[in-house]
Formats: sequence, C-alpha cells, structure tokens
Amino acid sequence: MIDTLLFHKNNDVLVIIFSSLDVNRKENGKFDLYSFGNKGKFSTLLVRDLENSWYNMVDGKTPEEYSKKILSISKKYRTVVCFGFSMGGYAAILYGRKINASRIISVCPQVFINTESLKSRGDTRFIEHLTEAKKKYRHMVEDLTEEDKEISSNISIFYSEFEECDRLHASYFEEKVKCSTFILKNMSHSALSVINYFNITDKIIDNSVNGANASDALDELERIINNRLCSLRVLSANFVPSEARLNVSFSLINLSNISWSFSFTRDMKISALVKDSRGINIFVDKLEKLPEFFLRSGDSFDFFISIDIRELPEGTYDAYFNLREGEKVSYEDIGIAPIRLYFEVYKNVVFGDVFHDGHYTHRFTPYAKEAPDNIATRPIEEGQYPISSGQIKTDVGNIHKGAIHFSGLLNGFVFFGPYVNLEKGRYTAIINFRKIPSSGTAKLDVISKDNNTHARISVNFSALRRNMMKLEFTLMKNVENLEVRMFVYESDVGAIDKITINQKHNIFKYLYGLFVSLFSD
Repeated sequence: MIDTLLFHKNNDVLVIIFSSLDVNRKENGKFDLYSFGNKGKFSTLLVRDLENSWYNMVDGKTPEEYSKKILSISKKYRTVVCFGFSMGGYAAILYGRKINASRIISVCPQVFINTESLKSRGDTRFIEHLTEAKKKYRHMVEDLTEEDKEISSNISIFYSEFEECDRLHASYFEEKVKCSTFILKNMSHSALSVINYFNITDKIIDNSVNGANASDALDELERIINNRLCSLRVLSANFVPSEARLNVSFSLINLSNISWSFSFTRDMKISALVKDSRGINIFVDKLEKLPEFFLRSGDSFDFFISIDIRELPEGTYDAYFNLREGEKVSYEDIGIAPIRLYFEVYKNVVFGDVFHDGHYTHRFTPYAKEAPDNIATRPIEEGQYPISSGQIKTDVGNIHKGAIHFSGLLNGFVFFGPYVNLEKGRYTAIINFRKIPSSGTAKLDVISKDNNTHARISVNFSALRRNMMKLEFTLMKNVENLEVRMFVYESDVGAIDKITINQKHNIFKYLYGLFVSLFSD
C-alpha cells in the first residue's frame, strides 16, 4: 500500500518526498522528513510504501496508476520537486519522470532493482526486500526512450563517497541519462540522517526550487564534517569478574582546525553494541551521553564507559563503540570508523588487558588462555594455520583478505595463536609474510598453557632476506594450547599470510624405529 500526507502552504511549490526502506513502517507509521513537511515553507506531499516494494506493483496497482493519484495533487502547483533517499530516491526518479516534475533530487538511489543486475554488479544490500518488485518496472533506465534521456537533465543524483554501490548506481545512470551528479564527501549510505540533522536537506531543496547549484550546500556540509574530524582510541579495557562488567577507557582527539566549545559537544554520545562473534544476537545496545567539554584543536579528552555483561553466556563477542551526535547521527556515517573490540567470556578465567589500534582490536592476556572449544586441534602433519582459519588473532593489526596488515602507528602484538596441543619434540615455527616491513623490530615468543616460554628471538626486519621468519624450539614434554606471539616495535607497514609449525624428526631415531619394526617378531 502506498499512502500520502499533504501539508498545503501555497500553490507555488510542491515538494514530494518519497520515504525510504523501513521494515517497521507498518508498525511505526512514519514518513521520511515529516518535520520538513510540517514546519517547512513549501507545500509538501509525503509518500510512503508500506510494503517496501520500491513503489512497484503495490496492492496490484502499477506505478502508472499511483502516478495518476500523485499527479491529481501535483498538477495544482506551479513548481514540483521530487525528493527521495535510497528506495525513495528510486521512486523520486521513477515517479518524477511520470508526472513531469520540475526538479528531481535523488540521494543514494538504486537506479535498477532487478536482482540479476544487482548481483552481477556486487550490490546485494537489499536483495531480500526486492523479491516482490515486478520485473517490468525494475530497470527504469532500460525503459527510457532516447527523448526521455535528453529531457531528464532536471535530475540531480547525490551519492556517498564511502559506499561503492551508491557510486555504481549514480555513474551507471549518468552514463545513460543526461543528469547532474554530486559526491557527498566522507559519507556512508546513511547520508539522509546526516544531511537532515545539519539542515542541509532544506538547503539542497531550496537551491533546487530556485534553480541554484547544489555546490553551496555541499560546501557547507563539508565544512561541518571537517569541524568534527577526530580520532577515538581505547586507552584500556578490562573485564571485572566480580562485577561482570567491561570497563573501557577512551581518548578522543580533536583533529579539526577549530576548538570545540561546550555547546558544540553538548549532544555528543558514545554507543556500545555487543554481538556474538557470528553477528546474529545482540546482547548490549547502549547509548551514553558524554559530559559537555571544551577541547582545543589537537588536544584530547579522556572518558570511560562501563558495560554490564553478567547475562552473557560463555563464548566470543564483538563490542562496537561509535561516536554519535543527537539521536540519529553516527560518526561512522561521516567517515570516522567505529572501534571493534573482541573479547571472550569463560568461567574461572582471569581476563587481561585489551590493546587497540585503529578500529580492530583483540583481547590479549599476558598468560596463555584456554583454547575455545570450537577450535579443533589439528594434527601436526598439517601444520599450516592461515590467517583465515580463525586460530590466529591480532591486537594491533587489521585482518583483511586473508592476511594480518599492520603498521608502526602503535607497538603491540601483531598475532598470537594457534593454541594447539603438541607432543614433546623439536619444532620449527615459520611466519610467512605477504609484505615484510622495511624497518622496525619484532620479538617472537613460543608459550604454552602452563605459561612456560619455550623459545624467544628478536629480529630486525631490515635484516630479513626472505619473506619469512623462522624460530626453532624444543618441547621437553607434551604441551597444551601452544601459541606463537609476535610483538612489533615501531615497524613499517607489513602483512602476514600464515603461520606454520612443523615437527623436526630425528633421522637416527627414525631409522632405529624402522629397523626395530622390520626385524621384530
């Protein structure tokens, strides 16, 4: 069902706003930009698709039938502007063309929604919601005549810089149709919440109504975002077993060129989201307001957040921490990555410190920890542990495309694992590099569950001549949960592919055993 809500102010201008995808639309009954229609200076027609069908074939009615309903309202106004975001951006173009709108503003739209084309171009974000969209109306560009393509110059498409799929749709449409495209710098797909919060939506629509270029509004948006440039780092993160709480201390650094006043930081918040490692279940969803503070450019402000996790069952979890402003604006949506913190919950295990670099972190205890039950101990004959196996973890690296990538921004543990059970004997640990740092040093340790250090070496990266490091060690007895750790000091950029642990067989012992087996009864 598609329904509408009209706010009539005068007959000069009508702004038609098509709401975006909202799986709870039937329950919450909301329209996108309701306050714009209610309080704005222009007459506004709010439109929503309660079926989330991309405004296609709802209740058996075609877009042509619904466009007639919209046209019966819009024809009373001298200037008609269609506006929409994402699914609504698709509708703004589709219906704007059908009612011959004066201007069409489409923010981060999908310009084709047939699942075959989306999959072939790597855009699977909304596939599960598009099964009901009828094939005839899925590809609006293919439906355009050559004449349509020339008269479509009234279309403006805004797409986010950090969302590759948004750029794909915008560039595809621009290749086929005469239109204008604008980049929303430092933005994710969730651009509408940002531009609306900072009142840029009003300016973009106002400029469009008056025939002005959108560059002024975008310049102001870029200035607003640049004033919020910052870095959020974890200073410490500790689990308090007696209280079943995770305490995390942060340092927020102002990287902008302005000082942040008390009024500037008044609406700043920190969000905490705790999920299981599979990302299926959410256990904590917390939003905490920061105290108002004054912060000069280049200075830092320290604060902490405490999370009650007493209800968490044993297992592995990811905690995400993200700066927010107001109720809807996430700093992730303006290009500032959230912090990811990995931790584990086990009974009768003392939790250690958490080290952090960038937006990927891993809990590390200075003592060998219990191996997770879901990690199988591999036979030593296999011996290879690729980064993608899940048995190799990192504190100060980022796992990307099957390798641990790291740099010297922070010193710390690049990797540790794989937590395997080994019999006594002689072994060689081999670290294979995808890229060897040109400078810096590394300390390599081999440690088992009983906290015995079986080997240790220090290596200068500049002295390495091959794409690997080797460490030989001897186990005097059988050990459990053996791990290899590498701590780096001020290294250059590097990347590690896999860890290999091979047993070195004693040839004389082997021949003696073979002799005995051949000549024994």
